Amino acid sequence: MQSQISQIPVNLLQGNYNYSIDTPQGRIILSGKGDQVYSPDDYVLIVDIEGNDTYSGGAATKNIAHGVSVTLDLAGKDRYSSPPGKIPSFGAGIFGYGLLVDLQGDDSYEAEYASQGIGIFGTGILYDAQGQDTYQGISNLQGSGTFGSGLLIDNQGSDRYSLYRYGQGYGFTKGVGLLLDSVGDDKYIGLEDKYANGGPFGAKRHVHFIQGAGLGRRADYTEGHSWAGGVGMLVDGAGNDRYECEVYGQGTAYWYSLGFLVDKAGDDYHDGGWYSLGSSPHFGVGVYQDDGGSDRYTGMIMQSLGNGRDWSIGWFEDSAGNDWYNGSLMTFGTGDINGIGVFWDKHGDDTYLSLLEPAYGQSRLEGVTGLRELMLTLGLFVDGGGKDNYLLLPETDPQNKLPDTALNTQSLATNPVAGNDRTWCRRAKPRYVKMAYGCGIDAQ
Repeated sequence: MQSQISQIPVNLLQGNYNYSIDTPQGRIILSGKGDQVYSPDDYVLIVDIEGNDTYSGGAATKNIAHGVSVTLDLAGKDRYSSPPGKIPSFGAGIFGYGLLVDLQGDDSYEAEYASQGIGIFGTGILYDAQGQDTYQGISNLQGSGTFGSGLLIDNQGSDRYSLYRYGQGYGFTKGVGLLLDSVGDDKYIGLEDKYANGGPFGAKRHVHFIQGAGLGRRADYTEGHSWAGGVGMLVDGAGNDRYECEVYGQGTAYWYSLGFLVDKAGDDYHDGGWYSLGSSPHFGVGVYQDDGGSDRYTGMIMQSLGNGRDWSIGWFEDSAGNDWYNGSLMTFGTGDINGIGVFWDKHGDDTYLSLLEPAYGQSRLEGVTGLRELMLTLGLFVDGGGKDNYLLLPETDPQNKLPDTALNTQSLATNPVAGNDRTWCRRAKPRYVKMAYGCGIDAQ
């Protein structure tokens, strides 16, 4: 391949040109000005200088024989659209290294599977330097690692990320997935509609594992060959962002894995469901951290906002802002059957609305006996400062989404458990067990 590259006539690489050469590892294309169309072929290298281009392939490896693929687009409003059934694409390393770099323009990225920064026994990277971009697909996308590493880095612009599951910072066994967005008012959406697969969570529920999620293979109830999970991370630097998911998302982990969602600044909106917003079951560590802004959180259904279950740790931390919280069952720092759940709001005049117990630093057990009764279960709630409101929501169906800030809070009763400048200790639900603890503190 080196000898073939040396034959490229450099004097032709000026202005409107298109030079193509085939190699054993894939095609090489060098293109100047003009709107180009790239077919879904195997490419080892694409360099496009300028133009509103359409890509159906590139920056993807699918086997060891085609182990490296690089695409560099310098300018233009480009469309990266992988045809149905055509995988992998656009920053995908499958048994190799796939790299896509787009330096300028409002771009769109569309693929069903295995795209937009994914590594499977390899490394895949998608880097977009600027522009108002959209990323969409179904599964294993947008910073996803499975026995490999996947990175999606968007440096600037108000972007929209949407998919169904396994992405937006997702790590499976021996995998690391990272979605890093530096600046912009971004949207991170977990698609629902026709993809319901809730299983034990309900036939109409949607299990995502997105927005900072780790997952392992659990087989203790079947053949016994479990696999520890990976590391999933979503980091957003600045902007007023929106996050939406249903089951498993926004800093969650399952089965010896780690999941992190870190938002550094902005007035953000979070709509999370089961095991979301710093909550994890079964030997996982799920962490949510927000460093600034007046944010809104809705933890619908149950087990969110700092819930740890079955030797897991759920950690929720908000460092600043006048925040609004809607919580349901097992929220606001709850430990569940030998789990540790921590909720920590450091500053601000906050409003807390809750529907059901346990909540606000409480532990829960499910009729466990034996060694589990001798091992720690802990729920911890901490509000570090500000004049806060603790209110009780009216009795409604907890399976529905909770009301938002349009609710008339003047009509709500004050929560008898939590309050300003108070400390409290709580008995475990449904019965007292020696090593099950729950406590809370509100500091002025």
